[in-house]
Amino acid sequence: MGNSLSPVLPLAQSRLKIRLFIRLNEDAMLKTLKFWYTIWTDSALRPTALKVALVVGSLLFAINHGGAVLHGEMTRERWLMGLITYLVPYTVSIHGQYST
Repeated sequence: MGNSLSPVLPLAQSRLKIRLFIRLNEDAMLKTLKFWYTIWTDSALRPTALKVALVVGSLLFAINHGGAVLHGEMTRERWLMGLITYLVPYTVSIHGQYST
């Protein structure tokens, strides 16, 4: 009778360990996201980051999407990628300013 329960106990322990591991990772990820949000919206870093995003983002947008704009081939997905084109230099600028 003891043998029939033995496979169940390790399985329950494994599931508990997995749930604990996931919970700890979710907490760490949430803390990281809050940290980045705080930095990303920092009013002291924002002016420089906006200038960098405007200049570098516009250059990247022209390189990546200029032809599609000129030919009227911009789709909703392509406009979304264009928006992300501006977010990348903004984020890199914020990171660079914060790191120094």
